[in-house]
Formats: sequence, C-alpha cells, structure tokens
Amino acid sequence: MVRDSDTLDGVRERPEEGQAQSAAPTAPLLSALYARHALALERTLRRSVGDGPPEPDDIIQKAFMKLAERGNLHEIGNLPAFLWRTAQNILITEWRALAAFDKAKKGAETLFLPTGTDVLDPERVLLARNDVQKLSKVVANMSPQRRKVFHMSRHEGLSNAEIARRLGLARSTVAEHLIKALRELDSALRPGEDDT
Repeated sequence: MVRDSDTLDGVRERPEEGQAQSAAPTAPLLSALYARHALALERTLRRSVGDGPPEPDDIIQKAFMKLAERGNLHEIGNLPAFLWRTAQNILITEWRALAAFDKAKKGAETLFLPTGTDVLDPERVLLARNDVQKLSKVVANMSPQRRKVFHMSRHEGLSNAEIARRLGLARSTVAEHLIKALRELDSALRPGEDDT
C-alpha cells in the first residue's frame, strides 16, 4: 500500500497503481479516522448541544454510519472535512426535527390547555376530539417497534438511552423512530389533511 500523506496525516491508505479502488479496505480507514477525530468531534458537539438532545454520541455514530454506507472512501479528497461536514448536517437535521416537535407540542398545549379567558366551547371540544382520533389512528398504524418506542418516550417519560437499553436498540434507532413518529403525528394535524 502507498501512504497518502496529504490526507488524514498519513493514515489514509490508497491502493497501489493497478489495484482497483473498490478493493481498498475501508475498515482500517474508518478506524484511523475514528481514532483521530471522534474525541474532538464529540467535544465540539458537546459545546453545541451539551448532553443533547440530540446526543453527541448518536450524531457521531450516524456520521460514521453514513461514511461506511458510502462505500469507497478513497474518492473523497479530504475525509476529515467530509466527516465533520456530515456530522454538522446530521446535527442540523436533528435540530430541525426537534424544532418541529416543539412547535407541534406548543400547538397541542394551546389546543388542549386553554389559558386566560379561553373557554372550551362545544366547537373547540369537537375539534380536539377529532384531532385525538386522528392521532390515535396514526399511532395505531405505526409499526409495533415504533409504537413501543413512542409509548416509552411519551407516556413513560424514558430517555432515548433508557429505551435503547431496554429494547436492545441503538440510541440512533430510537431517535429515528421518534423523529418519524412525530413527523407522522405532525402531518396528521396539518390543516387540510384527510382522515382517509
């Protein structure tokens, strides 16, 4: 193997001339990348989000999973920069999902918990019952695992880490289930959505 000293400070391996790029091993490359950058990436993420949500460990895991799924990493000119940008994009996506959840939660609170001079008139009660029926239908149509994760999070108040531990799942899998569940619920409450 020829060492490529221009990337990853001499850690990145690339095939010798005549070898196919796809034959180059990516596992050693990912291991070296993890050894050099995971701790610094975690520290940077913790400065931004603390312990979460989203949890820094989950973002790092997702970033490395995306790199592993990508396949031939030897085509990437600056692998560390690509890793950091991937983690940043995942963080932004997670923040957007959390913002959508917060917006839906605030909307539900104002719908079900009137404040000040708000009164629960018959029309408002009927609309609330209709929304509850829509949400119940969405939850009933979720996959069993997603429904279980959602129930444990929202009804039992468990953290993603605790749910992952109890169900034997990765925390990122739990987060994905919750994000998708909340998007489905949010979509059901959007004006103009049919009950069909």
